[in-house]
Amino acid sequence: MAEVSEPTFYNYFPEKGDLILYYIQIWSLQVSVFVKEMELSESGWGFLSALFRYTAKESKKNPRILMEIIAFQAKYKNTMQRPKLTSAERVLIFPNVLEIEELSAEGVEGIIQKALSNAAKNGELPKSTDWKSLGLALGSCFFGVPILSFQLNQNLEKLWIESLRYLWIGAGGTIKE
Repeated sequence: MAEVSEPTFYNYFPEKGDLILYYIQIWSLQVSVFVKEMELSESGWGFLSALFRYTAKESKKNPRILMEIIAFQAKYKNTMQRPKLTSAERVLIFPNVLEIEELSAEGVEGIIQKALSNAAKNGELPKSTDWKSLGLALGSCFFGVPILSFQLNQNLEKLWIESLRYLWIGAGGTIKE
């Protein structure tokens, strides 16, 4: 529970969207920390699978948050911008993570682009890969599979990883785990 007055809270987050954008930055930083701790940051497949696995585990704690983010993304896309997390905020949230200021907090699109960049650099996917189409397919998987998972009462992590594997192998990628 935040120990601030209601007016102070609403000063920082005047609209629900402001809070969701802030949460998205914190979440994407958490994914980057997870990737770093698991030593997956150089592998495109590792980065993507960490994104999906970490988010699935976090969404088990409160599945409504993921649905709120998906609904927010569908409604607003890029019309709302939140200032980036400051170095002070990063250190307060992750006091024990070295070099926290250098880690990415760019949301799903940024994480997917970083993963695909790593995959291209490492030759994890064929040179003929249509990177834009693959990025769109991965984004569609990230935002679409949770809706089906919750509607069908299925395990989100299992559905995500199966879908991710299918996309990756279909794009000509290999998986080393």
